[in-house]
Order: sequence, then structure tokens, then C-alpha cells
Amino acid sequence: MLTLITREGLTLTASTHVELASMWADQELGAGWDQDSSPFDVHTTMWEYIENVDAVREGAHSGYSLTVAS
Repeated sequence: MLTLITREGLTLTASTHVELASMWADQELGAGWDQDSSPFDVHTTMWEYIENVDAVREGAHSGYSLTVAS
């Protein structure tokens, strides 16, 4: 399990990086943000969130934390 805590105090827990990125996008962009988007835009947005999850893991975003529990 992955747990992301944002600097605003939001806590998200998911099984995979992709699921965590999707939950983070839903929180920031609103649920259903992808419904009226093209597949290319959805892919691009999701890739940005996945990269941000990795950046948090690497310590590149101050105020954010990511923990991994098996």
C-alpha cells in the first residue's frame, strides 16, 4: 500500500502508483475530470501525476510524503 500525504494534509492510500495518481488527480481536478477529455489528454495528465508521485518518493516536493507498506 502507498500512502501520500500532501502539504495541505490530504491523505490518499492506494495499492499502486497509478491508482494513487488517479486519486490525486480526482482530488485536485475534481471527480470525473477525465470524462470529457481526449484519451491523449487523460494519458498526459495521468503521466504528470505519476511523475509527481515518483518525485514525492524521491523527496523532490517539500511538504509531501509517501510511505510504502507491504
